[in-house]
Amino acid sequence: MKTMKRIMVVIALLLTVFQAGGYAADKKADKKTNDIAEVKASIEELRQEVKDLKMLMGAFIAGVASGAGRPGQVGEIPQQLPPSYQQPNQPQAQGRPPLPTEATTTVGDGPVLGNKDAKVTIVEFSDYECPFCARFHTETFKQLKKDYVDTGKVRVVYRDFPLPFHQSAMKAATAVNCAQEQGKYWDMNFAIFENQKDIADIDGIGKKVGLDVAKLNTCIASNKYADKIANDLNDGRQVGVGGTPSFVIAKTSPDGTVKGKLIAGAVPYNVFKAEIDALAGGK
Repeated sequence: MKTMKRIMVVIALLLTVFQAGGYAADKKADKKTNDIAEVKASIEELRQEVKDLKMLMGAFIAGVASGAGRPGQVGEIPQQLPPSYQQPNQPQAQGRPPLPTEATTTVGDGPVLGNKDAKVTIVEFSDYECPFCARFHTETFKQLKKDYVDTGKVRVVYRDFPLPFHQSAMKAATAVNCAQEQGKYWDMNFAIFENQKDIADIDGIGKKVGLDVAKLNTCIASNKYADKIANDLNDGRQVGVGGTPSFVIAKTSPDGTVKGKLIAGAVPYNVFKAEIDALAGGK
């Protein structure tokens, strides 16, 4: 495994640093400094890989406990693995039905980001605590927004799909819906993904985007958006969403129906670009 190889590299670097202590300090000081910096960088990479691995194991255990492994079940392990655990040319797991490639859903009750008359609609089913979702929002989505949303060619609708093994996901989803009452839905949406490591501190994130935190907490406590979130979850299951993030992308329909391709996982920008350009007739 790649992680094991990296561990061996770190050990070798540590040995180099310790052995360097036997040489004259004036000749080896710079080398020791560089070696130490390299060790620190490698250790930080290892920490991230271990964090990703723990997340995957937790998702797997929770997914099995909740009956995951069949399309449409909440608790499914996300389709997109962290880069450090992706294997080239890895075959699809045997005995598992392929995910649907076509889907029909609606824009639901959430606000629309972008031009309401845009040619293309993207409906995202996502979880605020999902690391793959955060990676999509902090990397791929920024470019998509710049190239297509801000230019009026694509509109985006976010639908809540909080996974049951993410302890803070439901509260975060409720908080973002509550933020809409203060005109800060998308500000709160973006802020939670950008500060996902602090997701338990909803008050702190709310303050950053200028929310009245007292009003926010009153709204969260009322649980008034429970039915809306449940409806999003149900619609996601019906179209075959088995993990987050998942997207339905299609030509915009006046009645709010979104009938098009289902994209599962935090796929690269070019995948979205190809689909959007095909639907809109070029960038």
